[in-house]
Amino acid sequence: MLIALLLPAVQAAREAARRMQCANNLKQIAIGIHNYHDTHQAFPAARNAQRYYATSDSNDSNHNTNRGYQWGITLQILPFIEMIPRYEVFKTMVSSTNGRCPPPWYTGDDFSGNGLQPDFYSSPITTYMCPSDTYSEYPFESGGVQHAKCSYPSCRGDYVKYNQNETDERRGVFGVLRWTSMSVVTDGTSKTIIFADRAVRQNSSSRKIRGHGAVVADSATITPQDCLNTLDTDRKTYKTTGVTMGQYEIGCMLFDGRSWQSGFTTVLPPNSANCIFGTASAYPNAAMVSASSYHSGGINAAYCDGSVSFISETVDAGSPSSAFVKDGESPYGVWGALGTADGSESKQF
Repeated sequence: MLIALLLPAVQAAREAARRMQCANNLKQIAIGIHNYHDTHQAFPAARNAQRYYATSDSNDSNHNTNRGYQWGITLQILPFIEMIPRYEVFKTMVSSTNGRCPPPWYTGDDFSGNGLQPDFYSSPITTYMCPSDTYSEYPFESGGVQHAKCSYPSCRGDYVKYNQNETDERRGVFGVLRWTSMSVVTDGTSKTIIFADRAVRQNSSSRKIRGHGAVVADSATITPQDCLNTLDTDRKTYKTTGVTMGQYEIGCMLFDGRSWQSGFTTVLPPNSANCIFGTASAYPNAAMVSASSYHSGGINAAYCDGSVSFISETVDAGSPSSAFVKDGESPYGVWGALGTADGSESKQF
């Protein structure tokens, strides 16, 4: 009986410690983002590595197919979170492939293995790993190489209709191939989210909402409700009939900058559904990804001023039937307002 009474308290204490460590990780990432900004006078782009890419390949100018453009923020801030040796490995790989930037994933036939170092992809970085997400250090395998996970995606705001040319409507701080400065954060740095938790998949066959996404038909009239319609009655899993799961899992590869790998949107509340528009391979940036975690009841989030707080999964997220907007206040309540950098919202968290 004594054990039965003490065990829940011990488990709660351990989870509290894990949640605190998770918050510390996000704090380090936020500091790295600010150090990057101090050095380059801009925030890193959500997805880009073109500065390292120099080749005459016919796909170079197509951001949709060019593998060198797929690297995310987690790569770009390595020198600013005391991971310079890891970053130097990346530069070595670029040099050894005659200036052609390798992809953030690894398969056996990429450049015929020329210069690519599997350890660069597979070695975990503890700063990028939420301690409550205990499934595995290696949630994804590509070409025989296991990829370390990343538990912390960047905020892409509350607008998720991307076109095939990968020039997204920037509502948050980060945009694809866009380097913004602190001056765009007119909503206030303490009211604008830049990074948060996202649970990595549990296994490839699971239909649970955390770490997995459903494919929805792409259209000009799509709303968040279309994503919610893919969920079963328990609201924790996707329907087993009539719903196709995404080609790739949500949040797997450590350095991949594509939105379902390294981004989240403040549209549906935390621990809600994830959806990919059309097909994952055709639209690498077209996804509605919810922040999520294995913490109880919500997620940790880092703000543009470097602070971190816990946000409940019951946070006001407005109406899911509301259409996306490109300018002005977010239609997705307090949650949407936190994701916009310059939405001019008056909502308070």
